[in-house]
Amino acid sequence: MDADKPTGAVHIEHAPPATSHQNRTAPGDVKLFEDDGDVILIPTPTTDPRDPLNLPSWRKIMLVANVSVFAATATLMASSFGAILPTVQQSYPGDSRTNDLVTYPALFIGLGNFIFVPIAHAVGRRPIYLFSLILLVAGCIWCAFSKSLTSHIAGRNIMSLAAGQAEALCPIMVQEVYYLHERGSKIAWFCAAQVLGTATLTVASSYLASNLGWRWWYGIFAIINGACLLMAAFAVPETRFHRLKASLINPDDASGKPGDNEPPAVTARKRPPIDYENYPSRTFSYDVALFHHRPRWQDAINCWKQMVQVILFPDILWLVFCSGMFLGIFVIFGAVFASVLLHPPYNFKPEYLGFVFSGQVVVSMVVVPAQGYLSDYVVKLLSRRNSGIARPEYRLVPLALPFVVGIISTVIFGQACQYPYEWPWSAIVVTFNAEFFGFVGIVVASFTYAMDSYPGRTDAILVVLCFARGVISFGVSYGALDFVHKVGHDGAFNICAIILGVLSAIGIAVFFFGKRIRQWTEPWATDKPKSELTAHV
Repeated sequence: MDADKPTGAVHIEHAPPATSHQNRTAPGDVKLFEDDGDVILIPTPTTDPRDPLNLPSWRKIMLVANVSVFAATATLMASSFGAILPTVQQSYPGDSRTNDLVTYPALFIGLGNFIFVPIAHAVGRRPIYLFSLILLVAGCIWCAFSKSLTSHIAGRNIMSLAAGQAEALCPIMVQEVYYLHERGSKIAWFCAAQVLGTATLTVASSYLASNLGWRWWYGIFAIINGACLLMAAFAVPETRFHRLKASLINPDDASGKPGDNEPPAVTARKRPPIDYENYPSRTFSYDVALFHHRPRWQDAINCWKQMVQVILFPDILWLVFCSGMFLGIFVIFGAVFASVLLHPPYNFKPEYLGFVFSGQVVVSMVVVPAQGYLSDYVVKLLSRRNSGIARPEYRLVPLALPFVVGIISTVIFGQACQYPYEWPWSAIVVTFNAEFFGFVGIVVASFTYAMDSYPGRTDAILVVLCFARGVISFGVSYGALDFVHKVGHDGAFNICAIILGVLSAIGIAVFFFGKRIRQWTEPWATDKPKSELTAHV
């Protein structure tokens, strides 16, 4: 039996009589707990051995580990170039275009998401993931042997197209093998591993570039990504699996009443055994196969169409601006900090710049409990208080911490850069990493909120979040150095802090009116004809 073809028909109820906004449910509202406290498994797992949800825990961990290595190295190569930028600038003396080596990758990361994730929707996750690793290795080799700054910039742009898959495709693959009640912690673990790996490798990068040269810096990471590619060829299975639309929520509606003619909910303690008689077993040849079905290009076209629709959802648009602004500010931090620390009164040596990123090790340790487990805990706590009904807005509660940290860090960073003789070097280093914590926190919350709110539009929304934040961050950071020179570090970063403050205030409105937003966007968030939309989503 083809694992990519769902069996049975999707149960669609005709719209009941109109109800008030307060009583009517919305996409993303699901019953997460049975009356006895047992956790309902969402999405509902099938009895097919090839269902990614049925993978053993060790296989899931291997998958997360592999995509985390790819994400860490890809993020390092594309986004953490500031640590070795002074060394690279020595090869292109006096050429102001060296700043393009830092700013353009953010744009091409977004373009990579826009192009490749919809294609992964059509051909599968595995072939696009392996292709991205190949492209990353090729980009590293290109940059290592580049003969001019123009060629170097072009090679980094191509490499960044591949690195974009660390932004959206990797989280999609992670969430496709875990359940709703696990997503917060698992996505946080992925982000933490990515941050920890990037921070560790960035510290090493300044020494590698100073002692071996920046060309060998590219060469070493080409070798590392080549090894990751080899492991992925055997260890990363296809995670896309076509399911009944009803399985993306649960057989019970959000009022807790069983739907008509629906089987009982599948829970952690009441889960049917795997059916090896009616389904083919998961084999080694199946796992290493590049394609598992014929390309469905209409799926890619639908994904691009859905991207245009979902970016107009007020809650998604808000998250896009939040993550784009946080990333843009961090890119500006990365372009500014080195020049400040290398000059008096700090007089850092170039090989010490990598240690600035070591604070991200702390970020990786903090983000899992602060944004992962806390998110899952808040969802479970508030769901129990809401008669077992989980609402996506619960994922936004832990966002208060990233906003507070981000705003304070941005102000202090600007002051320290403007008046270095009045601030210790730690004011720059600590706030640099604290702002990064704010960005990672936004990423974790936006991913989990989007997955919970619009389960039928996860791919499109994650692409929009990653693509649009890349474009926004490029717009924020491109030409930022000239703006900093005009108004000063303190003036520029005070403006950034004010924008973050406005976005945080909008977030309060999203939390309280999120349900109505999801009700309003329901016709574009599901595949049901408008005439057949049900109040029980």
